[in-house]
Amino acid sequence: MFLRARLLNKLMVFPSLVFLVWTASSTASNTIEVFSPSPHLEGDVLEISADSVEYSVGEKAELVAFGKKWATHILNGEPFDRYGLVAVPLGTRSGQHLLRHTMNGVTISSITLSVEGLPPIKISLKVPSMTKKTVAALGKENKVMKDVYAETTPERLWSGVFRLPCDGRMTEAFGVMRDYNKGEYSWRHLGVDYGLTKGAKPDIVAAQAGRIVLVKQMEAHGGTVAIDHGWGLYTTYLHLGKIYVKKGQSVKAGEVVGEMGASGIATGTHLHWGAKLLGTTVNPLSLLRLSLE
Repeated sequence: MFLRARLLNKLMVFPSLVFLVWTASSTASNTIEVFSPSPHLEGDVLEISADSVEYSVGEKAELVAFGKKWATHILNGEPFDRYGLVAVPLGTRSGQHLLRHTMNGVTISSITLSVEGLPPIKISLKVPSMTKKTVAALGKENKVMKDVYAETTPERLWSGVFRLPCDGRMTEAFGVMRDYNKGEYSWRHLGVDYGLTKGAKPDIVAAQAGRIVLVKQMEAHGGTVAIDHGWGLYTTYLHLGKIYVKKGQSVKAGEVVGEMGASGIATGTHLHWGAKLLGTTVNPLSLLRLSLE
């Protein structure tokens, strides 16, 4: 299949991608191929090819996993070869999970995915700016962002690999349990944090091409930019000190969108980089493994 051949060619050109694992399941003429490392972790975005010679005009092909339906897309005008992204939600139990490939709601093939939970890391933070007032603001801001993520652009707006949004050092990983002010508030970290290292530029760049759908100064999230990459995939950039883009603007991969700052609920200058796939929170670092050209 063209996706497998494309990935094999990429492996020859970029030996660092040899960690990709290919698994497949087929029933007669229907095949599912998973091009993501296994076992899969909470927050991972899985890259999947779902093929069938049974497709015809008007057929609705979907991937079903983790209690949710995930869209498939036609690539390069080949109607029998569909491509989809599936997210492993935070809180998914470790073990085996079924991924079904459906056509008009009927399962035509399936595969078992192996999932592992993230390490149970918990940190304690003293954050004076974390008050009842800012926590209430956080709830309202999350609603604003949820409404943004509810919109799905059917077209893919990016091409090529995703990149890191800054030159800083990672200071906190995805999924870590945060305990604020001696247990007054607790929740999991829904992104990856980067601090400004000595000699590094404060520039924050778009991880990939897309359209700016949110530019807002918020009390809790601080200076915020969200980019729609299409297919229901978004990346977000929080606590910015400066913002250089406007809502509705198209950006290229690597284009500067702002500067790292300490706005909102923050203990210092840093970037919170987050991502969503069809409304599900995902680890933005897993986007770096996507190989779609």
